[in-house]
Amino acid sequence: MFIPNGQLEVSRDKATLHCVEGYTEKADVRIVCEKNAWTGPNLQCEEILCDTVVGNESLIGGEWHIQGRSSKLSIGTRRSLECREGFYKTGKPSIVTCLGNGTWSKTSATCVEIRCETPIGNDTFTGGEWQTEERISKFSLGTKRKLVCKEGYHINGKPDIVYCLKTGFWTKTSATCKANQPEKKDSIRIIAIAVGATVALLILLLLGLTIFLIQKKRSREVVVIYKPGEDSYIPASIATASSGGGSDAEIFNRVL
Repeated sequence: MFIPNGQLEVSRDKATLHCVEGYTEKADVRIVCEKNAWTGPNLQCEEILCDTVVGNESLIGGEWHIQGRSSKLSIGTRRSLECREGFYKTGKPSIVTCLGNGTWSKTSATCVEIRCETPIGNDTFTGGEWQTEERISKFSLGTKRKLVCKEGYHINGKPDIVYCLKTGFWTKTSATCKANQPEKKDSIRIIAIAVGATVALLILLLLGLTIFLIQKKRSREVVVIYKPGEDSYIPASIATASSGGGSDAEIFNRVL
């Protein structure tokens, strides 16, 4: 009995099927000779193929491509891992081989989605936020974010839009939110008010000092009204005037 890719080993009234490498027995490999004829199941050697899935799970971000032109996953077939755009390869090896037991050689290679971190640039800031058009929890490849500043802040630097790259980093930017400065007119007005207040204060101080000195000077003056014949006291100023000669009336007039 001829069996493709196999051979019968006959022992008395029984025969056993042995398949060549790369093939396996499909059914019970023993047949019995009865009445000068072999009876039993249809013996056949079936080619050993590996499963489509490599590893324990199906791949989401990529595919195991067959190397060469063969479309069958037979023993010795090699497959290489190729990740789709937006995913990167991690683990190794990235090439597996179909083994004689119908399983793939071991590998930890897989495809992981590319994601950018939340912060943009070297640090974060409190004057604004990098926002997306839609509310999302992860920043995958191609995600666009625009800088929006809070009230009282303005954008300083550029560009104000960044994209997540396949390297896992954002496109470069120097944009940040900076606190607004008072306008030039407001600054001039504030300076003018300050100068005017200072000048007014100085004028008030000088006026007060002048009044104080005048009052102090008046408090030191002595005014004496002298009437002849009323008292024998002659003030020093009158006595001085008297020594210069002249009548009492002249002296009194001189004093006054």
